[in-house]
Amino acid sequence: MNKKSKFLLFILFFQYVSVFGNDQVEIVLKDKVVVFGPVVTLGELADIICNDEELKKSLSEAEILASPPPLKIRIIKNVYIINRLKQNRLNTDKLKISGSNEIIISTDVKEITENEIVNLVEKYLNEKLPYKPENREIKIEMKIGNIIAPSKELQLKIIEKRIAMTKGAFRINIGIYNGEKLYRSILLPVKVRTFEDIVVAKENIKTGSVIKRDDLMIKREETTTFGNDIIYNVNDAVGKKTKTIIGKEGILKGNLLENMPIIEKGKFISITVLKGDVVVTAPGKALEDGYMNEFIKVLNLSSKENLMAQVNGNSSVVIK
Repeated sequence: MNKKSKFLLFILFFQYVSVFGNDQVEIVLKDKVVVFGPVVTLGELADIICNDEELKKSLSEAEILASPPPLKIRIIKNVYIINRLKQNRLNTDKLKISGSNEIIISTDVKEITENEIVNLVEKYLNEKLPYKPENREIKIEMKIGNIIAPSKELQLKIIEKRIAMTKGAFRINIGIYNGEKLYRSILLPVKVRTFEDIVVAKENIKTGSVIKRDDLMIKREETTTFGNDIIYNVNDAVGKKTKTIIGKEGILKGNLLENMPIIEKGKFISITVLKGDVVVTAPGKALEDGYMNEFIKVLNLSSKENLMAQVNGNSSVVIK
């Protein structure tokens, strides 16, 4: 029940006791109560005698105080309840409050085992991680022990957030809830190790080499500390050029390779000039390396002009 609802509840009650003052509303306080938490209501602390069933229900749901911590007790006197009612603008002169002068309150609890928490985290990671079970190892890095919590509508849930990391060390946030109300959260450190079949060099590969299939092999490695640019398929590396030396059994990564240009500097090419319906072709020479759809400098061998043209094939460029 939110603050606005509680305020409206007590205004309603105030109006009720003002208008129907002859109808008796009695609150009979109990000696000892076991509550289910996390909030203690008036209906748990007392028997409410009232002819108006709707009002009786609303009064029963009125929140008086927070539940005591698990395995602890809280003792409150009837004066505390009267003051709480007064704080909410109730005319307590119109009420009959009887029963115990003080109430001993304890919370009904349930034990959540460490295994329950670990199993929840492992299930969550099994669903979220992009690695096959045979390619990963999940380790819980901290022992948390069993936890005591209020039993009312008790449930464990992962506090869902996007996992920024999917391997290495990170933390999972577990929420202990009573219904929809968060009772406590736990940050549980986990470590995910990954082991995958990746592409490595058979022998040293020099800088600037064009990679051939025979230069490569597949090897199973721990990839926990590697980034996302590892190469898993030999075909993704063959035909590319190395930016740096790759040592024997060195791991191939995307940032170590570059595509070969479609047109290499100094290569003789065909220059096609398109102007409306007119198409003119001339022999040319590439003045720099070029990739598909990239604009490069070329020399028109007929006119001796330097031009900018777009690469559109293995040995052809186009000017529009």
